[in-house]
Amino acid sequence: MPKDLGRFWPLAPKYYALEKKEFENLIKGVIPVDQEFIDVLFDCDAFAKVFSGRVKEAAAKKFEPGAALAFGDITIRHKLSREIHTLNFFITEDEKAFYYDPQPGSFVSGTNFIPIRAGI
Repeated sequence: MPKDLGRFWPLAPKYYALEKKEFENLIKGVIPVDQEFIDVLFDCDAFAKVFSGRVKEAAAKKFEPGAALAFGDITIRHKLSREIHTLNFFITEDEKAFYYDPQPGSFVSGTNFIPIRAGI
């Protein structure tokens, strides 16, 4: 259902913020990024951006052309290891954030992350 998420991203008037299960099903139906890791050239942020584009393409086919989805990429710092990594994230209808790592193709917990930058 389209929802006004202007306080998160003011660029589009409406975003499709789905229920968690609907997001999970949409993501699972998207073709994974089939590219080997290449340090600096094709690393975690490249995986997240390519996968984000594929999810947005799937949303446009499912909902309507140009549908804005509350889905993007987020760069985080791990609280313990201090390692920096980029993931995908989505915001559900109840405004909760969930995280997906497109490299292994798995959902991850955000409890040990400090967000650095996020965008759609």
